[in-house]
Amino acid sequence: MSTIKIARTRDVQIDEEVNFDSLITNRDLLRGLIKAGYDRPSPIQLKAIPPGKLGLDVIAQAKSGTGKTIVFGIVALEILDLSNPHPQVLILAPTREIAVQTKEVICSIGRYLERLACHVFIGGLPVEEDLKKLKKCHIAIGSP
Repeated sequence: MSTIKIARTRDVQIDEEVNFDSLITNRDLLRGLIKAGYDRPSPIQLKAIPPGKLGLDVIAQAKSGTGKTIVFGIVALEILDLSNPHPQVLILAPTREIAVQTKEVICSIGRYLERLACHVFIGGLPVEEDLKKLKKCHIAIGSP
């Protein structure tokens, strides 16, 4: 599979020579980001990832496509204890579509994290299936 380069508009580019190496300690997560086509952080990622990793509350506003999902995805993936199969992160999305997209992004950048389990809970399936998925789920993503 080839790596897709993601073109960025001028307002989401940074001039400094910064890459994700300076923001991420987990080498497998860094490999996943690069494989997914992310080699340099956008301005929102550069500003929001460090305080998020410190456990601080982050309120970030940026236009669509600037990498906000990557911000909370990185923060969530770096705090996981993958030896613990129980839910450790809950992500609430406003719509089913965004919940599914969020899971896809997190699974894409977390592809090299061994035993990572991320599931979407959006209704439409028997409750028993959702309960079964919760038994081995590090990140639960849902929508109303």
